Amino acid sequence: MIRAGDAVHRPATHRPHATRPALAAGLLAVLLAGCSPKSSPNPGSNPAELSRALWQLSASSMASLAAETPDAAVTIEFKDGQVGGQSGCNTYGGSYRAHSDGAIELGPLHTTLMACESAVAAFENAYLRALDKVTHFSVHGTLTLTGSGVTLTYDRQAEPSPLPLVGTTWHLLSMSAGGTASTSDQMRRVTLSFAPDASVSGFAGCNNFRGTYRVSGSSLTFGPFAATMKACGHSAAALEDAYLHALDKTNSYAIEGSELMLRDASKLPLLQFSTSG
Repeated sequence: MIRAGDAVHRPATHRPHATRPALAAGLLAVLLAGCSPKSSPNPGSNPAELSRALWQLSASSMASLAAETPDAAVTIEFKDGQVGGQSGCNTYGGSYRAHSDGAIELGPLHTTLMACESAVAAFENAYLRALDKVTHFSVHGTLTLTGSGVTLTYDRQAEPSPLPLVGTTWHLLSMSAGGTASTSDQMRRVTLSFAPDASVSGFAGCNNFRGTYRVSGSSLTFGPFAATMKACGHSAAALEDAYLHALDKTNSYAIEGSELMLRDASKLPLLQFSTSG
């Protein structure tokens, strides 16, 4: 019998803790997250892949640019922030920046100014206009450059073994001034030859010259030059002065296949040579 004032004891009722549903949901989310595949960057957009090959424009891409295509390889190469290659008749070059999301910017491209057949010149213009529109790249065995209405595909090209600096007769291909490269038939007669005894000689456009050189790694500098004193016409004299002045400014060199490039202290191109005159 319960009397007034007596305490009443009721059996405790067990209730689930209020946070248990939330805790279970959190654990489930963690488990699901652990099972989900992790996202990884697209391997085709790795900028390092660009510089691991010399790339040759595919026949299908060449045909898409012009009805008549040059009977020569059209190439592109990426190295040390510089892009360049052969465009069918002339060579071209400039700077580039590539990003891990596949975006790429090709800087203003300069070309040599060799006279070309009209069909080849038309193709070169179409190719360089296409490069100006490129905004993205992808490397999956082949290289694909894309942009506004543009798709260019390239295959890997085996790089030729570089010729030795010493013992090769180099013929001037183009000369750069202020970032603009120029060429002419007259330049093709200009030569440069390195002897094992650290002497250098060649033909400067009108006179023959001799001098000395010093090479260490990719560093290259020339000593004073002595030249014959033949009287020259205005154009030959201007070419000769510009050529010897460029040699005086040379600070480094690079050989790629059958071509030699001389650069100044700022790594800007000065003189480009090939083995054919």
